[in-house]
Amino acid sequence: MSLASKDLKIAVKAVRFASEATKFVNSPSAIIKSDSSPVTIADYASQIVIMSILQENGNADFIAEEDDKGLSNDTLEKVEDVVKKVLPNFKPNSVKEVLRRNVCTSNSQFWTIDPIDGTKGYLRGDQYAICLAKIFDGKVQVAAMCCPNLDGGIIFFAERDRGAYQMKIDEEDISAAERIYCHPRETEASVLCESYESPHSSHSDSGNLRKDLNISKDSIRMDSQCKYGLVANGKANIFFRRATKENYYEKIWDHAAGALIVQEAGGIVSHLNGDPLVFTNGPLLNNGSGILATSDDSLHSKIVQYFKEKQVNKA
Repeated sequence: MSLASKDLKIAVKAVRFASEATKFVNSPSAIIKSDSSPVTIADYASQIVIMSILQENGNADFIAEEDDKGLSNDTLEKVEDVVKKVLPNFKPNSVKEVLRRNVCTSNSQFWTIDPIDGTKGYLRGDQYAICLAKIFDGKVQVAAMCCPNLDGGIIFFAERDRGAYQMKIDEEDISAAERIYCHPRETEASVLCESYESPHSSHSDSGNLRKDLNISKDSIRMDSQCKYGLVANGKANIFFRRATKENYYEKIWDHAAGALIVQEAGGIVSHLNGDPLVFTNGPLLNNGSGILATSDDSLHSKIVQYFKEKQVNKA
């Protein structure tokens, strides 16, 4: 890729450095947050690395997943130790200071960060992703997503109207990245990605969709936005997420980066009812119907209609 913007280069650097932070945590274990979701030393360290790199380059507005609430002194020390291995000049006792900069003073332009998307996958030694996206006027403009355990380690990235790319995690020259494209298939031959954890998205919905659309191939189950990456590089065709909780709204950091990467690879991303994703509602997406990413418009329209008919029949 030639003439990559400064923002894109910074984003790719930030997720690569953050991935190093996740590898410096020995025998990671979960800390349970107030919403019952798990977080680890690596989540905090990854976010601090990303925010520090962005701030060094003049960026100050963030909507990120983690904050400093409930951090014990022991946790603070462990996080700082990990960050220093990646950023040797990190100031002592600055963990809370950096996390408290997780504020957004403008709805028009900010970065959204998921320091480890798929924390449970990370804890299992399975798939997880470090996700970063820049939002401007409600649309994702720049995206970088590092998937350390996918095919030996891959960084996906995209810039609006300039295509989607992937590169090996240990490559530093962004110009050597490979452009990627979605790979449409006949509906029956499509490959579907779904969440590894059934509480995240109903596995029965996935099974019913495959049955009703005569999709014969087994689903790929994995954690994190890595699923978007597989749709973008042609290894899968469908990823959808339908919340198992009523009135649940997805968080922007769980989808912003992956959505742009799929779109720039030629795919389609929307809510399950076909509405576009809009990033002007703080940390929440604008619609509670769920998320759908597909490799082409025809398949997308077919699945949107499928779920609309299911909703009508259910009512």
